[in-house]
Parts: sequence; C-alpha cells; structure tokens
Amino acid sequence: LGPMLALGVAPVQLHTFPWDFVEEGDVLPWEEEALAAMGADPERFINTNDQYSLEVFASADPDIIFFDGRVSTAEDGLIDQLDAIAPTVQTAGARDWRSNILVIADAIGQPEAGEQLVAEVEGKIEAVAEQAEELGAAGNTFAVVSFQPDQVFVCTDQEYGPTDLMLTLGLEMTPEIAELGPNV
Repeated sequence: LGPMLALGVAPVQLHTFPWDFVEEGDVLPWEEEALAAMGADPERFINTNDQYSLEVFASADPDIIFFDGRVSTAEDGLIDQLDAIAPTVQTAGARDWRSNILVIADAIGQPEAGEQLVAEVEGKIEAVAEQAEELGAAGNTFAVVSFQPDQVFVCTDQEYGPTDLMLTLGLEMTPEIAELGPNV
C-alpha cells in the first residue's frame, strides 16, 4: 500500500491487517491520511485465515491486482485465477521495499517516478543514518518484534524491511536474537 500511495495511486480494494495499535480493519495512520487526501475510500477486508475469495476481488472490477509475494500461490494456481480477473503483479512483500516500489511503478506505467521515489527514500535513510552516527546511536542494538493477539513474532531475517532498515541506520541486531537463526 505504501508504494502505491507514494506514487499517487489509491486502491479500490484493500486487504488490511489486524494491527494491535490501530482499530481492527484499519490501515496505518499515515496511510489513512494519504487515502483521505486522495479522496479514496477503498473497500477493506481483513483476512485472518489466508483464504482469499476470488469473488471479492472480481466485485471491485480492478484494472490491476497487486499480490503480496510472501503468499505461496504455485500449488493452487491462484495467480492464474487472479490474472483472469485482471493483470496480476506479485510484489516482494516487506522483504524488499526498493523492489516493491519499482515493480509497482512499472506496473502502473510510472517507472521513472518509481526510481525517483527510491532515490528520495534512500536519501532520507542516509540522512537519518548520519544523524544516528552523530548522536552516537550507531552500534546500539535492536530487535524487531511483532505482537499479535495470540503470538509474538521475533524477526531474525536481516533482509526483512524493518530489520534491513535498522541495519542500514548503523544499528546492530541484538546478539541473542541474531543467534536464533532464520525467522523465529
């Protein structure tokens, strides 16, 4: 959603996540503000069991479908089924924000805008990294943890977006978490 909004495109449908710090079914506050600024009010649905209804997608009559690449679709032919509704583009999920921006920008016919957005975000990250260094924060440790109603996820994947960002800022993953190995 973030790359789409940053590129000036609002969805007609939106799969939302049950975040524990916003109302269930809502998007993050900055995303809500961007949707409001665009005058967009996409149909929202929460999917908690990883089963998607093709009828729900088809009812929106989309021009294009963006599909999170973290979801395995090879076995069930879901991509082919979605492609029958509208051209379907699979993103990298939260693993690679740069690729997501470029894939989405290319799919909506704005590849140059995607490259510019990546450069702008990288510039902002670099500025924050410089501030972290100046403040003596570089080298401090961090942990990426997600609290869900019945589960706690500790991310040890160094390529996952939030983790990669912290590493880029000069922080170091807490050694006890890094020792856990790939995603816990």
